[in-house]
Amino acid sequence: MCCENETNDTGLYVSVCEGGSWDCDSNICPGLCNAWGDAHFETFDGKLYDFEGTCEYVLVKARVSDNVFFSVTFQNVPCGMGSKATCGKTVSVTLGDSSLLLTRLHPLPSLPENSRLKATQVGMFTLVESDIGISIQWDRNTRVYVTAQPIWKNKASLLFWPSIKYV
Repeated sequence: MCCENETNDTGLYVSVCEGGSWDCDSNICPGLCNAWGDAHFETFDGKLYDFEGTCEYVLVKARVSDNVFFSVTFQNVPCGMGSKATCGKTVSVTLGDSSLLLTRLHPLPSLPENSRLKATQVGMFTLVESDIGISIQWDRNTRVYVTAQPIWKNKASLLFWPSIKYV
């Protein structure tokens, strides 16, 4: 998800947003996985899954180095009393010793200056950026997007693809 004509220069390539999607030179685009609506998930490799229920889902888990791990989890809860539909309650992001818990009802948490994570409000989304090339956008309701820069491409041993628990 991007804004029309927005550019992204990673040093490896320059991409331009066209029609809400990145159009990248050299065919190297950021990877995207996302969750939306009532338990719909799309993985980095484009596969679609539906997992119903009030659960916590691991969207991304990566080994950054020997002792440093990165993860993004998304917790669903019923949207209202008696509702069978689910909405996102929290998004949790961890990178080494830095962690951040985003909740639906509270403002952005403050982070220490030395944090490897940065959180800002961008329109209706909370944007969390990491220093490893993975970012998260959450609308504080039913949509969460995780974008991984091309340095993560083809590192299946680092990014877990879907199974029963991992998305």
